[in-house]
Amino acid sequence: MTTPILDHLRATTRDLHDGLEARLDVFARVADPASRREMVGRFLAFYRPAEAALARTLGDEPDLDFDARRKVPALERDLETLDAEDRSDAPLAAPTGRSEALGFLYVLEGSTLGGRVIDRQLRLRGLSPEGLSFFEGYGEATGARWKAFCAVLERVDDKTAAARGARSAFAQMEAWMCGVAA
Repeated sequence: MTTPILDHLRATTRDLHDGLEARLDVFARVADPASRREMVGRFLAFYRPAEAALARTLGDEPDLDFDARRKVPALERDLETLDAEDRSDAPLAAPTGRSEALGFLYVLEGSTLGGRVIDRQLRLRGLSPEGLSFFEGYGEATGARWKAFCAVLERVDDKTAAARGARSAFAQMEAWMCGVAA
């Protein structure tokens, strides 16, 4: 699926997306039990303040169904399954305004698509998916939920602000998850 705003966001964040993917090294982290627990704890500590901030701006966004998109419940279950430590929340700079928030959410929703790929790869590689339900996204509904999000994203009225929000999300996620300066 491609649209003008998706093309713009992909083009303006490609460098950050590629950097995060390379540095996060999910499969190496998943293979080691301690690293798996630490990664899930970090995801939860990132998503918890991110979703709280986004809910303030996008909670009532028509056709978005923001509450159904929350990943924190799955991450909390994963943390419990792995008997991992619940860490303090990441110090996030919240998006300002609707367009920036939609750009930020573009990164989180895109990671849901990526999570499905990771989930399949885990199973193909013989790695246990225990404590990683977060990567299952919305299950079989992930593609449909992505398309619904893209329809909302098309209503962005400031694509520069949306790109700023997306770049901020990638940079902050990498800083938090990988210890890289934002």
